[in-house]
Amino acid sequence: MWTLLDVIVFGKPLVIGAIQGMMTGLVCITPGAGLAKDWQP
Repeated sequence: MWTLLDVIVFGKPLVIGAIQGMMTGLVCITPGAGLAKDWQP
């Protein structure tokens, strides 16, 4: 998504934008990973 926004705004994909998007994704998913082992259907 971040890379897509870079293309829309700047007209080309930027490496720093891709890296920033990856870091944001990891930050968002990490807290949920700790709760996944305790979840039971």
